[in-house]
Amino acid sequence: MTTLRFEFECETSNDRNADLSALITAEGHLTIFFENKIVFDEANVLLGEFAICAEAWLRKADKDGLLSFRYSSMDYEEEVILQTIPKDGMLALRSPWFNTEHNRDVQIFPEEFFVALKNFVNAYFAEVPELKRLCPVLSSDL
Repeated sequence: MTTLRFEFECETSNDRNADLSALITAEGHLTIFFENKIVFDEANVLLGEFAICAEAWLRKADKDGLLSFRYSSMDYEEEVILQTIPKDGMLALRSPWFNTEHNRDVQIFPEEFFVALKNFVNAYFAEVPELKRLCPVLSSDL
């Protein structure tokens, strides 16, 4: 059973005529649930940028094994928005944007993080297929 999931809602329009930069900087609301509790809940996240970062990590992790994940945004001052740190066979997921009620790392099995991130990427590219079409590095399926 996966205890981690990413959900999103696009805030900007899904314009089929948008160029790549518009799709990368498309904003939306990102929510991360851990054990059915919201730990991360932010509007105005650059979902296209996050999806590309996540997809690149998934490809590398699939090939090279357990790796740290780091998402930094061109749009915010925080150096790292979301990251994982391998520790004792688990991943410590952390963010400076975690809800104040949840001010600790989320400990998760690497496979669960991989599945949750892959589900987000697949759902996002299904919602915004133009991004995958315009970005050659994303042209093959996960």
